[in-house]
Order: sequence, then C-alpha cells, then structure tokens
Amino acid sequence: MKYIIFAGVVVTLAAPDFCVGRDDMQDVLKDYWGLRDTAKKLGNEIAGLYKVEPLYLPANVFSMAFNDITLALELLDHYYKIWGDPTAKISTTIEEAKKQNAERIIAIQKMVFIGIMSSIEYCGKQIVTQLVSKFGDFKGRIYGSIRNSQHDFNQ
Repeated sequence: MKYIIFAGVVVTLAAPDFCVGRDDMQDVLKDYWGLRDTAKKLGNEIAGLYKVEPLYLPANVFSMAFNDITLALELLDHYYKIWGDPTAKISTTIEEAKKQNAERIIAIQKMVFIGIMSSIEYCGKQIVTQLVSKFGDFKGRIYGSIRNSQHDFNQ
C-alpha cells in the first residue's frame, strides 16, 4: 500500500500490481473510515479556529474531502460485499472477478485522489483571490503546484 498526505489527510492508494484480497479490502475500508473521521475532525477544527461553518473557506476543503471519501466508502463497501462473487455476471470465474474488482478499487482510489487534489487547488485559489490585501492583485490564471514531502509513508 502507498500512503499520500494532503492537507493533513492521508489517502491510501493500492499499487497497480497490487492484488487485493478480502483481508486487504477490510484494511482499505478501515483506512477510509479513519480518513473520513480525520477529514471531519480537521474541518471542524479549522472552522472553529476561523469562526466559520465547516462548509466555508478555509474549512471547506475538508468537507469536500469528507464527501469524496464517503463516496469512496460506499463504492468500496459494495466491492467488499461482492468480492469474488462470479454471480455478478460481469466475469466468468472467481479469479477474473477478483482481478476486475481490484482494478475497480484502484480506479475508485484514483478518483478520490483526483477529487481531493482538485478540492485543495480550488480552495487554495479561492483563498488567494479573496485575500488580495495579503497576496496582491492577480492577473491571469492561478495554478496550484505540488511539492515533494520529506516523509516517506510507502510500505
């Protein structure tokens, strides 16, 4: 498993060659429940610090992450329940069903990653445009960038 941090939220990504088993799925679901709780907690902490509702800047990035993670949990739970079940009529063998489910799980996690990164970029742009007094007036487009962290969370 690989762990990626954004804005204090760790997102678990399965490597493309990672063959997910039922026990691995339990671990992924457990991680996502923890991520969801963390996103809610951090959103509430930031909201309290800035005296805003969790749906407003700067806390709303965590509300957006919470929603992305909740959707992922719903989808991951579905695949956990049908794990290896060839009755889904999508595949002909249990092994083929497991492989296809693993690919879908990776796709779900990619969607979460992209969704959260988009939320971070969106909220960052909103903050910059609203705080002209601190950042100055911008002409043109504002772009977000990602910097490498000193931490290595890969297992």
